[in-house]
Amino acid sequence: PGARVVARLRGPVPPRDGVYLRTELTGRDAVATRSASDGTFRLSGLRRDRQYRLLLEVPEELEWRESAPVLLSGSTGVILTVAAPVHLTGRVVLANGEPVRVFRIDGAEHAASDGRFKARLYTDGIRISAEGLMAHWLAVPRVRDTDVGEVVLTPVPTLRGRVLSASGTPVTGAKVVLGPYLTESTRTNEDGAFRLSVPHALPLALHVSASEGRRAVLPVTTLRDVEVVLAEPGTVRGTVSRPGSAVSAVCKGGLELSAKSAGTRFALQLPPGRCWIGA
Repeated sequence: PGARVVARLRGPVPPRDGVYLRTELTGRDAVATRSASDGTFRLSGLRRDRQYRLLLEVPEELEWRESAPVLLSGSTGVILTVAAPVHLTGRVVLANGEPVRVFRIDGAEHAASDGRFKARLYTDGIRISAEGLMAHWLAVPRVRDTDVGEVVLTPVPTLRGRVLSASGTPVTGAKVVLGPYLTESTRTNEDGAFRLSVPHALPLALHVSASEGRRAVLPVTTLRDVEVVLAEPGTVRGTVSRPGSAVSAVCKGGLELSAKSAGTRFALQLPPGRCWIGA
C-alpha cells in the first residue's frame, strides 16, 4: 500500500542514422497514482494508441526489481511484485587480521572500529576499497542476506624506476603516467627517479614524456624497478592532399602522436624506431 505508480509515455525521438528510437517523455506526459491499502491501483487517462512504461516507487524498506521494462498499451492489467532488500554483512581486515576501520563500499564511506559492515545489495556484487589498499570485488547473487566473512585487503603495490637521457644523465621533471587508465601519474625528481602506485592488475603500460618532444612507452609486466631511456626524437616531414589535415603516428609500445598540417605540409617529432603514419 502507498506505493507510487507512474506510467510514463514513450514517444519517438529524432532519427539517428535513419532509425527512429523510442524514449520516455516527462512532465505532462506522465500519469501517476498511489496503490490502495490492498495494493491495487488504477491509472486513468491512458491513450489506447500510445505506449507507456510503468515505474514503481516503493518505501525504503522494500525494493522493486525490474528485470525488464513493463510496457502498457491501452487497458492492461499487471501485477508488480516487491521484495525486502538483500543485505551483505562481513568484516574488512588486513592480511594480519587487523581491522580496516575506514573503507568504502560501492563508493559510500563506512567506519567501524572492528571493520564490520552491513550493506544493501543493489546488484550481484559490491566493490570494497580503502585508502592505500587494493580494491576488492565480491560477486554475490542478490537472492538472500549473506555473510561473506572476512574480506582481506592488501596494500597497493608500488612501481619504482629512473628516467635517463640518451647520454645516461637523469631527466628531471619528466612526466610518468601509468596506463591504460591513466589515473596514476607523477614526475621524476632531480635524480630522475619516480615512484607510482599500481592499483590495477598487470600488464600495464608506462607513458613517459619530457621536454623537446622526448617520449617513450614501456610495457609493465612485473613490479621490478625499471629504467627508461629517452632518446632524442627525429622529425618526419611530408605533404598531405588536403590542407589542414590531422596527421597521426602510432609508434612502438602504442605511443600515439599527432599534428595538424600547415597547408599541405606537416612535421612530426617521432622517437627512434618504427612508426606508422596516417592522415
